[in-house]
Amino acid sequence: MTTSHRPQKEEPFGIPDGAIGQLEDATSSFISLPERHGGIARSPSDARVRVLIGKLGAGKSLYLRRMQNYQVQHNASTYAAEPASNPSRLQSADLAYFVRRLRIVGANTEQWKLLWRRAIVRSAASHLACSKILRPHLPPHGLEALTEFSDFLGTPKSPRSVVDSAKEIIDNKGRLSRFLNASDWTDVEALLAEMIAQSRPIFLYVDSLDDTYRWAPTLWTQCQRGLFYTVMDLLRDHVLSQRLHVVVAIRDITFASIRTSENSLRYLDETHINILDWNRDSIRELLRHKLRTLDSRYFIDPQSRTVESWLGYKTIANGRPNPAHELLEDYLLRHTRLVPRDIIVLGNDFCRVIATHERSEITPELIRAKVAERSRGFANAQIATCANQSISDLLPAEAIDHDFENIYLQPQEYTLAEFQGHVLSCIETTGSEVFHADGVKRLTSCAEELFGQPVRLADILWQQGLLGYVDQNGSHYFSLSSSSQHVLPRLAPSALYRWNPILFDLTRRIEHAEEAPF
Repeated sequence: MTTSHRPQKEEPFGIPDGAIGQLEDATSSFISLPERHGGIARSPSDARVRVLIGKLGAGKSLYLRRMQNYQVQHNASTYAAEPASNPSRLQSADLAYFVRRLRIVGANTEQWKLLWRRAIVRSAASHLACSKILRPHLPPHGLEALTEFSDFLGTPKSPRSVVDSAKEIIDNKGRLSRFLNASDWTDVEALLAEMIAQSRPIFLYVDSLDDTYRWAPTLWTQCQRGLFYTVMDLLRDHVLSQRLHVVVAIRDITFASIRTSENSLRYLDETHINILDWNRDSIRELLRHKLRTLDSRYFIDPQSRTVESWLGYKTIANGRPNPAHELLEDYLLRHTRLVPRDIIVLGNDFCRVIATHERSEITPELIRAKVAERSRGFANAQIATCANQSISDLLPAEAIDHDFENIYLQPQEYTLAEFQGHVLSCIETTGSEVFHADGVKRLTSCAEELFGQPVRLADILWQQGLLGYVDQNGSHYFSLSSSSQHVLPRLAPSALYRWNPILFDLTRRIEHAEEAPF
């Protein structure tokens, strides 16, 4: 029998996507962690931060919004633009066109840096000319002077985001290279510096570059690398750095590729870089904090706001070959990607279960079924990203010129499903949750056969947190705190590799190890 009571709000654990919804709702139960947890404990008041780094679901958008809100609420002398809330107009096809048009080879970032530098200048100029806060403070000749450079700055009627400005530049099509490299940009930047010097310091925020990342991760990584280097260059610009502050959010994989570059030593100082790197300890604390802020109706004993009081059990039998009881808290965390979004999604699920079931109906079987359902979803999302990256990496050079790049960058549903099946088949060739280097070789050979040409599937699976390695200190998956390598470490033949546990609710063709990998 189900009960009639409903939760006080539909998502008591919070909203999974930090880029949407009311900021007050998202921050009302925001967790403040001790400094030992690194970047995720950093205060939004730290205006030195220019780059937020994290994987999908790590909270980059929410941290960015909190930083912007702090400036608005506590620093009346600055102008902090709202992070764009609408989906990004910049698409994977735009990036592919940009690469092809400018003949960008490999990880070369110079043209990407030009694109973002011009986009930042255009965006800042649009805020100066159109913002009701900034426009009144322009000098008398300000608007007229900006208009003189309309060929470069456009004629906006409202402030433009940096991302939208980049899209507008790419849409120049035929004169793209000439536009980016025009010598007049020196005069444009000098004018902008003069205008900003007589205005408030301007904060611009760049988010939403994750929206279509999954369709072409390699292209988006190149794009985000260029953005990162541009922001770092602005910090060294003695004219603009004091008045124009650009704060961006990029993926952890992008930063890992930067760390392996020849200039990596420049970016080891995290004064201006904030890494949102969640681990087991911090994500466990997040779960416990969320439980402490829940309404008492969700607990058997409201005085004990623990997983046991929430779901009714302290331990649960797992699905290992010799089933053993493990702490329910560990079981829940083990079936997530160890990011806040997954904790919030899973927490909201179980709050709905509690609200619609009698306590006697919440059995270990029901808990395992709900966890398995979500774990399959998390794994499917990662497999889809791996499939998309594999497809986009096969993009032929002539695809843009002959207008068939969408086949690779926005594949049809049946094509994506087929490639997801290929990825899963390659995973299953290892046969076991824990395996040696020969298993990686079998996986690689399977990928080459199914995809028809060499694909870096092992590296892609590592980057997406599905494939890890084992050493004397335990299991390791891609993480900026434990490994900055963006390719899978190739270890000795006797070394061990391990699949992420979330895969086991997606396939039964991989044998479980005896012990739970946590």
